[in-house]
Amino acid sequence: EAAMSGERFWIIFDAGGILVSDAFPDCFYELLDSFHEDQHAKLLSMHARNPDLWKRYKLDPSYKEEDYWGEMVAREGLNVSVEVMKKNVRARFVAYQPTLNVVSTLSSHPQFTLGVCSNNSTEWWDFADKSLGLSQYFKDKSLVIISQEVECAKPDAAIFQVLFDRILASDKTASKDKVR
Repeated sequence: EAAMSGERFWIIFDAGGILVSDAFPDCFYELLDSFHEDQHAKLLSMHARNPDLWKRYKLDPSYKEEDYWGEMVAREGLNVSVEVMKKNVRARFVAYQPTLNVVSTLSSHPQFTLGVCSNNSTEWWDFADKSLGLSQYFKDKSLVIISQEVECAKPDAAIFQVLFDRILASDKTASKDKVR
């Protein structure tokens, strides 16, 4: 009903776990056969045990995927290459089709402007975008907010301020009291 009134709506999606599968710990299952059984739990939980590396990767544009996996593997004492880790995580970037169906429907209506606000690296977002064709739904690229690019992450209010400011800048009909 409100959509028919001519009002504008901005709908913002998260990437990991909403648009695209959350790759952890699934990306490690394929590697289990390469490791002794007593190492399986360690492998499956290494991302959770190293939150400082994830925090740096999702916030620091100079910290690349090679750095992230290189440090992770070294800390954990695992004999696996960075390339294998990259391949496995990227193989798990699968679109959630029910969400994409909603996104596709919404993107076809001019009163809806869609965006993304995600705690993610630009490398992973770019890969997911290119391999899954996500950019077709998010036409205003300024409303694709990736934490590593803007150097702040949810739940910090700063990333939401970036989003708010970009909405206001992208649509001159938007006003501070209408964007919520």
